[in-house]
Amino acid sequence: MDGFYESFSNEFLPEWNIHLSVVQPGLVNTKYFQQNVILTERHPAYVDPRVATNKILAIVKGEETVDYSPTEPQRSVEVIVDTVTNSVEGLGIPLRLPLGEDAWTAIEHSLKAALEEHEKLKGIAFRASAS
Repeated sequence: MDGFYESFSNEFLPEWNIHLSVVQPGLVNTKYFQQNVILTERHPAYVDPRVATNKILAIVKGEETVDYSPTEPQRSVEVIVDTVTNSVEGLGIPLRLPLGEDAWTAIEHSLKAALEEHEKLKGIAFRASAS
């Protein structure tokens, strides 16, 4: 989705005043999982605790603790409305809007890993251009 929205947003001319924003929430303090998710036995290939879904399930089940607080739903809505209404200085309406300390931290780690991989591929990328 992220890549689609990034590509799609490049098709809008600034004078059209059309903006896309992908909200990237972390944990939100709701009972969604407890009330709506039916947990079934996991396939053996996916039981490793390092799998992202298993990390989230461990937090939801109370088997794992986190050192940050989930966002409150009302506060998340307030931040989204404020950001879209007033924009962000120097950015306008951001294409990506992380919500919560955990979301921001996860995205930061992902970007750092992507940048490290990008740097390692520089030689290969430049080699393709060599004549």
